[in-house]
Amino acid sequence: MEEIFKRCEGVLVKLVFSKPGNTFLADLTFAQTYKLERLLGTIVNKARELRLRDFKSHEMYDKMDPHIYKQIVEGIIEKLEKNLSQHNSYYR
Repeated sequence: MEEIFKRCEGVLVKLVFSKPGNTFLADLTFAQTYKLERLLGTIVNKARELRLRDFKSHEMYDKMDPHIYKQIVEGIIEKLEKNLSQHNSYYR
């Protein structure tokens, strides 16, 4: 049974990468409800690559677990800081 569970979660993980824009965020409810850690991690990592306005515009923005929200927003901020640091070092 555990093997079937892992395989099903693997299919869901692969589907996240085929969904356009921010539509994959709709899978957060499912991942949170059934405690699908691998799926949840994949969604969080992909969401960290979104622009803030794309993240905020999805209906899941106000519905997600605060811990998940924090992980995503911190990732977005880290990406911005890295880009800013690279930009500033280019002009020095």
